[in-house]
Amino acid sequence: MRAAIAAEGAGVPSVSLVCMGFERQGAATGRGLGYDGLPLAVLTAHVDSQSADAMVDSFLDVTLDQVVAGLTVGNDDGATAEGRGDGGREPAALDIVATGDIDEINRRFLDEGWSDGHPIIPPTRDRVESYLAATGHDPWKRLGIARPSGRDLTIWSIAVN
Repeated sequence: MRAAIAAEGAGVPSVSLVCMGFERQGAATGRGLGYDGLPLAVLTAHVDSQSADAMVDSFLDVTLDQVVAGLTVGNDDGATAEGRGDGGREPAALDIVATGDIDEINRRFLDEGWSDGHPIIPPTRDRVESYLAATGHDPWKRLGIARPSGRDLTIWSIAVN
């Protein structure tokens, strides 16, 4: 996936191959590296579990169309391959990214891959500020850089998460 990110960053469209069952992990890795919706093509079985002939047949029958679509049609946000490369705008610290009742917010977090599927208590601004008030820490103090995304780690971002 790092090669795909490097290619995308240089303006060269890419598609990453993942084995069946690893689609969500591939999507999460792309998101963590700053490329939400990075195109994936799924291999129908692990490469070590099939003969070379079966792997080639499966690739030609199933995976090749996904590779072509990923390079020509675009990713989940509608951008064409030529239009990718910025990874989409990252929400700012105080941006509201989901609204609705708790069930709607949980569904949004699940759909976006921000949750593992277990119910969450949404990190509203009031909840985060209340939590931080008890700590006495500067919420904007930078503690480091999150790897591999390169995002700033702040007291605020930790409280939100």
